[in-house]
Amino acid sequence: MIKKVAATIALILVVSLSIAGCTVSPSTTRETPIVHLHSSWVQKSYVYEGGIHFHSTNSDGANTSEQMSAAYRAEGFNFTVLTDHQVVTSNYTPAPSILAISGGEITTCEHGNNCTFPGQVHIIAVGITQPIGEKSGSTVSQNTQVVINNIMNQGGLAALAHPALLGYIYTNPLGLQNYTFVETQNYTIPRMNLTALTNAQAWQYYDDILTGGKQVWALRDDDAHGTTLVNRSATMVNADHLTNADILANLKEGNYYVAAGFGSTGTRDMARISSIATNNDTITIKVPQKSTIQWIKSGGVIAKTTANVTTDFYIAQGNEGYVRIVVSRSDNLVAQAWSQPIFVTL
Repeated sequence: MIKKVAATIALILVVSLSIAGCTVSPSTTRETPIVHLHSSWVQKSYVYEGGIHFHSTNSDGANTSEQMSAAYRAEGFNFTVLTDHQVVTSNYTPAPSILAISGGEITTCEHGNNCTFPGQVHIIAVGITQPIGEKSGSTVSQNTQVVINNIMNQGGLAALAHPALLGYIYTNPLGLQNYTFVETQNYTIPRMNLTALTNAQAWQYYDDILTGGKQVWALRDDDAHGTTLVNRSATMVNADHLTNADILANLKEGNYYVAAGFGSTGTRDMARISSIATNNDTITIKVPQKSTIQWIKSGGVIAKTTANVTTDFYIAQGNEGYVRIVVSRSDNLVAQAWSQPIFVTL
């Protein structure tokens, strides 16, 4: 009898606790995963427009370094990185009110082919002060890594230049280390009718690198060899000061976007990005003019498209790997802007 009463009391207690909301057994409820967004965008006092990757008569350009600097300044640029082949062009007077950051373009190739096209690889060096000569040795990948390491040792930043060239594909960029940028689009390569991928394929190449696990930033350059070609692309850097140190620091951190575009008369007319913000799992972009906003995730897959807006948002699920944003102006579809990738983790 006593045992029966005790069992009844125990049953009443369990039922009472259940009604009261107390847990009497391990919960099987799963929490929603927390999404982490890693954005390189930091709002600063100014947005400085830069021209990276162009040439003067000190290598294969048609105009002097002074003329090229003046052409960029006339187009409203704030800084330039002159990248003559195998040399650092620094003994020139830049145009007034423009910051001249030293740089170079270095060629690497496999042993025995004399670095002839298309077997050569080009590396853009931003912020180096000492020239780096052409490198030819056992393999193009090994030579390219030597050049990248040399750039890094000088405190510079390395970019894989015009990787859409067929001669570049076999170098396996996923095996390279310590480079900061990939030049996703290059205005001069298609213009010269060189063997190259289309712009869409070049971006897919960049997406393949990101999908492979590299966290590197995108460049979009003129590769201008004359003053008439300096107004097709711009690197828009968020920074507080127009100094070598501040521009290079924000480039290194990916605190910039790239833009392109021109109007019907050939004048520069680019898309702009006002801000990119993250809050929990949500990315919000604002642009000054109505545009089509595309959100690209791992593998180059279009995750979302919104037309004719000045503000748009994307809610990350956590499995994207990264998200990058493409802005195409509604009134001028060749006026575009590209964000840096925002990396997504759980």
